[in-house]
Amino acid sequence: MDFAERVKFFRKKKGISQSQMAKDLEINNSTISKWEKGVYTPELHMVMKLCKYFGITLDQLVGEQQELTTINMIDLADVLGALKRREVYWGRSLMEEKDQLFLAQVIESYMKSKEEDHKNEQSNIS
Repeated sequence: MDFAERVKFFRKKKGISQSQMAKDLEINNSTISKWEKGVYTPELHMVMKLCKYFGITLDQLVGEQQELTTINMIDLADVLGALKRREVYWGRSLMEEKDQLFLAQVIESYMKSKEEDHKNEQSNIS
């Protein structure tokens, strides 16, 4: 995942539009688009501001080994939210809607099962 893809990934993970991000960072709307398309990369002070904005480290935004660790750090509820918004990618392509719906159903079922297990454990303790 290159820098442009990471900016887009973390923006979508935060659930905001390019327009909202530009407003929050007090920059021009087209700037975000140019970053995400790889037209140009921001200066260091803005990269640091992006890290703070996304709540991530510099390595997470620009590091070479981030692809696997980013995936490991995603909360299951965040994945479910991305699936429901139809924003999940497989490789560099957006997953088909039917596949995203299927995965959302699997995750929801899993989460409900775990909630039930937790409730049963709590009632056994009482």
